[in-house]
Amino acid sequence: MRNLTKSYFLETGEEIPVLKWISLQIGKNELVAIMGESGSGKSTLLNVMGFLHRISGGSYFLDGDDMSDVRDPDILAYVRNRKIGFIFQQFCLLSKLTVLENVGLPALYAGTNRARRETLAKELIRKVGLEDKTFNRPGQLSGWQQQRVAIARALINDPDLLLADEPTGNLDSVTTEEIMRLITEFRREWKTIVMITHAREVAKYADRVIVVSDGKVVEDKRKSEFPALFSAVRSP
Repeated sequence: MRNLTKSYFLETGEEIPVLKWISLQIGKNELVAIMGESGSGKSTLLNVMGFLHRISGGSYFLDGDDMSDVRDPDILAYVRNRKIGFIFQQFCLLSKLTVLENVGLPALYAGTNRARRETLAKELIRKVGLEDKTFNRPGQLSGWQQQRVAIARALINDPDLLLADEPTGNLDSVTTEEIMRLITEFRREWKTIVMITHAREVAKYADRVIVVSDGKVVEDKRKSEFPALFSAVRSP
């Protein structure tokens, strides 16, 4: 991102600037935590990364491609589906679908045939430790199990980038540790992970912490530069 800005406009025409001249670079296989107070702009920043919100100004490159002026919804949907995996705080599973069907949904949209889709989904369900829940529906799962399903779903199309918005926000401390260890496992497959969190116990797993305040990046430090934040947790 180079001098990236994002504004919203009221019906009166008044401009509300949310992101202000953001410049940052995130490299392959980094696990980055974005922190900041409510209303700081961190969720908007994540949504811009995932092409859920259009930028107002500046430049945004993904994997070397300049996406700054891309407006075609079909192209953006294609990029989101193939290159980006999303993990949400509220899980966002479809209640009428089984675990197998929820995990396979992005692959369905990508045009993957049923046999291949189910093979990929079952392998990911195994990796997140829910083989015995393959044909259950979300309402039959605990919160931590639903988040595991959401992680598997985010990975089905083998994306380069995982975006996680408060991935442990609704979970207790023990489950938070389990989920974070699971997420960090996938870095071994050369995934880049960017996550929003309010929790230091989650940010401790990151290589790097970016702090956003009033729409600006006010701090950007590596783990080695943030000893107080990371001292209590060893890398998984």
